Amino acid sequence: MKIIRMILVLAAIAAGLVLSSASALAADFTVTANGTSAYVINGVNNPTLTLQRGTTYTFAVNTIGHPFDIKTNNSTGTANRYNNGVTGQGVTSGTLTFAVPLDAPTPLHYNCELHAAMTGIINLVNPANTPPSVTIT
Repeated sequence: MKIIRMILVLAAIAAGLVLSSASALAADFTVTANGTSAYVINGVNNPTLTLQRGTTYTFAVNTIGHPFDIKTNNSTGTANRYNNGVTGQGVTSGTLTFAVPLDAPTPLHYNCELHAAMTGIINLVNPANTPPSVTIT
């Protein structure tokens, strides 16, 4: 009986570790606007982002008047949206989530639908055996 109880406790601890490890894999970005000249992501104007395939990223967007999209090329409007794994395209106040597919092309772009200067490159890298990291340059 004690052995079974110990196994259950260890299983619960292991499950907690797995859950906390999984939640630590996602990287979060805060997106605001610098007028019509740039998106400001985590304090940097129009940075290049390097994301890892197989990881889910959230973008907390607060850019009223500047719809935020992830696209296959640098363009305004709604054409060329990359929708695989993306929810919340065109958000101006809320969350865009990007579950990067393992076969996603690189590079991708983030763009304002209305202002051509509000853009940046998203480079994608393959998963490694180490936890993903985020690079903003």
